[in-house]
Amino acid sequence: MIFKELRYILAVKECGNLSKAAEKLYLTQPALSRYIKNLEDSLDIKLFEHSGRKLILTDAGLRYVDAAYKMLDMYEDLLNDLHASDDTIRGSLRVGTTRQRGPMLLPGIVTRFHHSFPNVKLSLFEENSFTLEKMLADGDLDIIIEKGPVSDIGSFEKIPLFTEELLCTVSGNRGFLEKYFDPDHIPGKVNPILFKDEVFVLLKQGHHTRYMSERIFADCQFFPEDYIEISNVETAVKLVDQIQGVSFFPSYFVCGENQMIRNLQTFSVDGLTIPPIFSTFNIFYREDYPLTRYAQAFIDITQDLFGNINPE
Repeated sequence: MIFKELRYILAVKECGNLSKAAEKLYLTQPALSRYIKNLEDSLDIKLFEHSGRKLILTDAGLRYVDAAYKMLDMYEDLLNDLHASDDTIRGSLRVGTTRQRGPMLLPGIVTRFHHSFPNVKLSLFEENSFTLEKMLADGDLDIIIEKGPVSDIGSFEKIPLFTEELLCTVSGNRGFLEKYFDPDHIPGKVNPILFKDEVFVLLKQGHHTRYMSERIFADCQFFPEDYIEISNVETAVKLVDQIQGVSFFPSYFVCGENQMIRNLQTFSVDGLTIPPIFSTFNIFYREDYPLTRYAQAFIDITQDLFGNINPE
């Protein structure tokens, strides 16, 4: 993995410290620190030294970095020679995401990808999170885009896209709200146990949102006696409004310009031993999967379109 090694060292050089480099590389700081130390031990040289809080290159490090830039440039030139035009690249790519996020994610990504790689056969799958992870682990998918992981089925590389909060969501009907609050002075946070006697609308097992909802119920030490299970998040959101019920939904679906129903009230989860639940939407691929140029391009397009969006 010589190119990963080169990029790690260059990231530390360009950022000047481990924490920023680790963030850029989507690694933890201890993991990156161990990697640098192991590399220095294997080479029997010091690449970096501390200058206050900043890491600077040693003389050996300067020579290493100079060679690293040249090697990466040579590799890029090689790829350009091998693939003079993306139009000539042929292959197949199997991508999965959840049914709820497919309409949000796939049209824009696929349009740009197909324009760049018209001869790559793209197969798309929409399943729940557990099924996606199993298909990826079994080699039936090359890339998945979901929150996860909800299982420990496989060893995956993970690239974060964006983060959103899981919100306690209730009917915005004034009669419903008056049972619990002054409708003119509604708090921003609630303990979900407040609504334990109401009807809950829950996504079925296998959905990441259901997995996180059950963490909240376990912390509250109750599970609703009256609940409805359903597979589709759009239908679930509408049901909360129509039956004046309660549920937990990612902020993307119930806040801002994307919210499906305007007549809903949302709250951050409060009063638990666990903090408010923020989940990160990720790109996953198998650790043993060598990314093709077009697979990397698909990831790059996804990051460009959806990286660090704020759904609230």
